[in-house]
Amino acid sequence: MSLFSIIVPVYKAEKYLDDCIKSLLKQTITDFEVILVDDGSPDRSGEICDDYSEKYKFIKTIHKKNEGLVSARKAGAKVAVGKYIVCVDSDDWVDDGYLEKFYTIIKRFQPDIICSGMKRVFGEKSKKVQIKQRSGFYSKSQIEEEIFPILIQGENGSTFMPNIAAKCIERNLYVTAQMTVNNQIKISEDKSVTVPCIYRSNSLFVTKYCGYNYR
Repeated sequence: MSLFSIIVPVYKAEKYLDDCIKSLLKQTITDFEVILVDDGSPDRSGEICDDYSEKYKFIKTIHKKNEGLVSARKAGAKVAVGKYIVCVDSDDWVDDGYLEKFYTIIKRFQPDIICSGMKRVFGEKSKKVQIKQRSGFYSKSQIEEEIFPILIQGENGSTFMPNIAAKCIERNLYVTAQMTVNNQIKISEDKSVTVPCIYRSNSLFVTKYCGYNYR
């Protein structure tokens, strides 16, 4: 069993897929598996996935008919064996120490969920987007008191970052939530998973670290 299972849904991603996978290969820890889910891509994405799977034992490739992002993530969740799930989109990439940051937090606090910030990338420019809520450990009662009121949207319009990218979620929590999402959902696919995961979690950790690059 690996500590992390990284699920990468792939569709029409041949332009950026190499960058994504290479960033995973550069991680400073090795206790992870990569699950590439080719969601019926009509371009060379599936071939690229196969090339990496043949080269590296810890990279798995799943080929399936095109049914959308939710279905692709479900396919990855079904075969994931890691203690934690990390989702990375095929046109994004992560910094070299991305998983090690999560590992360090897990080793000390063992939270159900880790939430980090990200960098929004526009061509050659990038902008850090950090979680506005306090950093550090949240117990169940602290999640209920501080996060629940803004989990959907607070009175002043503030909300807890709902993206599934830049989060690390305990596998059973993630799989339970992901499998209940309707495949037809095209808007708020992330929120449909992250909100129930946070709602059901017993502990959570927020870090201002921004190691995920969102293209």
